[in-house]
Amino acid sequence: MRRIGQVLALLAFLARAGEAHGDPDPTALRASVTCDHLAAPGRLRCDVELRTRDATLRWADVSVVEVADFILPLRGRAGPREATTHEDDLWRWGLGLVTRGRGRGEGDVTVRVRAVVCRGEECVPEQTTARGHVLVGP
Repeated sequence: MRRIGQVLALLAFLARAGEAHGDPDPTALRASVTCDHLAAPGRLRCDVELRTRDATLRWADVSVVEVADFILPLRGRAGPREATTHEDDLWRWGLGLVTRGRGRGEGDVTVRVRAVVCRGEECVPEQTTARGHVLVGP
């Protein structure tokens, strides 16, 4: 129960601080999405990478915000514990998706990455979006 309270407090902090600080430095966070090429519809893996320059990542999560019509995310969000890499300036997640339909399909997966970025003792919430391209078929 205490953990849920901490998470809710952090999310409230992120929302308030994001409004107070206006637009974040566009170079502070860089995210990218790389998706596997599939020969036929089925399970799909997309890797999300978050990098920061001259700062430390203290907390981050990734949410799927938009997908092409033929793509279904298995989970809509991956939290900090699901990150496969936790370095000071680099975090990675693997997202599971499913493609449906017959034959060839092509479209995008868009994610939002939220993070707490620290420079020295000052920490601020930031977010960015990234898009990966999905290709199914020959």
